[in-house]
Formats: sequence, C-alpha cells, structure tokens
Amino acid sequence: MKATQATDWHALAASQAVDLLASDPQAGLSAAEVAARLERHGPNQMTAARRTPPWLRFLLQFHQPLIYILLAATLI
Repeated sequence: MKATQATDWHALAASQAVDLLASDPQAGLSAAEVAARLERHGPNQMTAARRTPPWLRFLLQFHQPLIYILLAATLI
C-alpha cells in the first residue's frame, strides 16, 4: 500500500483509489490481506464521542445573556 495518510480520496477517480489501496474491484481482498490490514490498522470503527448528559444540555439552554437580564428584571 502506498502513502494513504495525506491522500484526498474524494478527489481521486475510483480506479486511482483502487490502485492506491492495492485492491481488486471484482474480487476484493484476500482473507490473508484482510487479516494483515486488520492487524496493521485495527478495526474499521469510529470512536464513540463523549456525550453531554441530558441534565447539562437542559441547563445550558439557560446560559444566555438575555435569560440573565430577564431573571434580574424579575428579581427587581
């Protein structure tokens, strides 16, 4: 496999991408190549993003300057 880290994949033609990935569009990868790439690059999974808890999302809705002005006016 050639340099793939800095490749603009969206700008390549399909045949160029297949050549860079050393693959075959009809047959795909062999089982040995799949195992080697899995070992080299790890599984094809995205890491889970840390989620904001629902209670904090609720409270952040009130973190606006206008809300503070309205609260101050209510107290006065």
